[in-house]
Amino acid sequence: MKNTINTTMVIFCVVFLSCNSKEQDLVSFRSPPEANKKSIYSDFEIGDNEWYLTNPKDSVQLYLFEWGQGKDTVVVLHGGFGAEHRYLKDAFEGLYDKYHFVFYDQRGSLRSPCPKEKISIQDHISDLEVIRKELGVEKLNLFGHSNGTTLASLYLREHPDRVKGFVMTACMQMEYPIKESDSVLKALEILGYEDFNAYVERQQVKDEIAKIEMDSTLSPAKKQFQIQRINQAKWYIYDISLWKNGKETYGPLYSQISGNATVKSMQALLPNGYSNIQLYQNHPYPITIIMGEKDMIDPDGHKFAHWTKNLSNVQHVLIAKASHDPWIDRPEAFKEAFIKAMEKIKS
Repeated sequence: MKNTINTTMVIFCVVFLSCNSKEQDLVSFRSPPEANKKSIYSDFEIGDNEWYLTNPKDSVQLYLFEWGQGKDTVVVLHGGFGAEHRYLKDAFEGLYDKYHFVFYDQRGSLRSPCPKEKISIQDHISDLEVIRKELGVEKLNLFGHSNGTTLASLYLREHPDRVKGFVMTACMQMEYPIKESDSVLKALEILGYEDFNAYVERQQVKDEIAKIEMDSTLSPAKKQFQIQRINQAKWYIYDISLWKNGKETYGPLYSQISGNATVKSMQALLPNGYSNIQLYQNHPYPITIIMGEKDMIDPDGHKFAHWTKNLSNVQHVLIAKASHDPWIDRPEAFKEAFIKAMEKIKS
């Protein structure tokens, strides 16, 4: 299992780069967000809160969705790469009166299709800067999930003066690879993964699958699909009985082409590894990293506790009995951590 996890980390990890783009006019089909307008989430009709923004660099159109009436705008970066934004909307239920959230499908993902030749980590950074300009925001508040934290970190590296709020959950590793000379961190990594394989194959997962197999009301195709969902959810939901609440993108909604293209562009930049430690420490605003206790990236939170212990402006919040999508298992704890993070930024 340790080798499997390390391979996953190699795919997820990135090294910082430069990406400069010329100032150009933007093309959008945007209408101001208003309360109670039609939404694709309720009736599958395009509503006033959904719009497309064209990156003038290469004419790629990005799908954006705005929701919430708060004064503070938060741009949400979904994971993947190759996934789409919809699964993250549930994370902020109950907060839409406090914040204005801007979700979008990253280029190459479900609602933002484009040729694979136009997909790279540099392009993703360019898209985020185009979104910032279109929103008319001098400094972005960013929320990243999973590989969305990779994009957030790269954008912060490229545009440090254009980022204010910086909140991450299921955060990618703060440095990769771990130095062989760092015996403490190496030992902590081994400790975290010692029982992770047993956790993933926990009895609760087997019991949930057995319920599906014994359900005579389900057709074979539905049984197969629901078992697939459980087997995926076991990686990112702690209480597997909540698997129906899991909306992580996979199958036909996931773009493997987009994911592969982005990873390929990152792998060209990975020979020497990377470190985000000084990047986060140098950010002039407080940073919050929210992790579930059984997140596959850092089971039991040992590594992030080690990385952040001497960083004065970075707080590591570990949510017990939660995993990669902590808002599913512990929605109130997740929302409390997010609100505290945003309040620290404002103060």
